Amino acid sequence: GHSSDWNCPVNWSEGRVPNEFSKVIIPDGANFYPVIKGIETPIDALLMEAGAKLSIQPGSRLTVLGETGIFDGIILLGLIENNGTLELGKEVNVQTAYLNQVHGKGILVYPSASTNSLAKR
Repeated sequence: GHSSDWNCPVNWSEGRVPNEFSKVIIPDGANFYPVIKGIETPIDALLMEAGAKLSIQPGSRLTVLGETGIFDGIILLGLIENNGTLELGKEVNVQTAYLNQVHGKGILVYPSASTNSLAKR
């Protein structure tokens, strides 16, 4: 591992890149934080601890499906720097406090929005 590449299997505790069935936990205190670059990435659930970071680069997409109900789909205590697209599926419990943890010039898509895009700070 020792890099920030989301798509590198050795960077993950299970030795494989997360997929649409994965619950992803990004802990505080890591040496490297994941960067999603140039890919579309579906996962089931995301938990980001306070102090943790995740970057979504331009042309990239992270979709949190929330189909199993784990973490209500997403718990954001850390920061997402979104310069691509962050999509929250219809099963994700979208809370305004979580959305305040999303920064950048990217697109945020979520089911309860009156519009499907929202540029944050």
